[in-house]
Amino acid sequence: MGGAPAKRQAVGELIAAGLSQTRACAALATSRSSLAYVPRAHHDEALVAAIQAIHKRKPRWGYKRVHAQLRREGHQVNRKLVLRLWRELGFKELERLFSLHGRPTVLRSDSGPEFVACELTKWLAEVGAATFDIEPGKPWQNGYAESFNARLRDECLNMEEFWSLPHARALIEAWRIEYNSEHPHSSLGCLTPDEFTERCTPALEQDAA
Repeated sequence: MGGAPAKRQAVGELIAAGLSQTRACAALATSRSSLAYVPRAHHDEALVAAIQAIHKRKPRWGYKRVHAQLRREGHQVNRKLVLRLWRELGFKELERLFSLHGRPTVLRSDSGPEFVACELTKWLAEVGAATFDIEPGKPWQNGYAESFNARLRDECLNMEEFWSLPHARALIEAWRIEYNSEHPHSSLGCLTPDEFTERCTPALEQDAA
């Protein structure tokens, strides 16, 4: 049988069928005290808000630095909890993207620790998406991302002078909008990404239905 929640449910079903609580617990090899256990919420809303605020200010920080900053801000929290919340927030973002754009058949990524985590691989398998890690030193195995990175660098980052972080965000966002709405892509039959999405969306919705 599964974990404690499954056992508690099974005990409840046996009691409903007429067994005493003691005999039901004995039959499933579980303690009566476990029935009174109320699972703790997956995360504290205030702590999640603090993590998100730090990540917004320091998007390149990993969970270890975020944990250190949380401690500096007075949060009494251990690193394992921060790591678990960090991963949960990442999964929620993936769920949001999947709901907007559809579930990918394969998620291709580099070999970074954020992509090879067992939890992520398991979660992707549960939602029906496979993973493919590119080999170190072989960027051509991730050609779409590398092509985009090169285009962003050549057409935007190397062409602009950024005076501040808000200025950089504004210029990069303007470039992103132009890239998606005005830039024809040979790989898309010389359509823009927005035009390609408009043509594909009805078919994707029909397949999902």
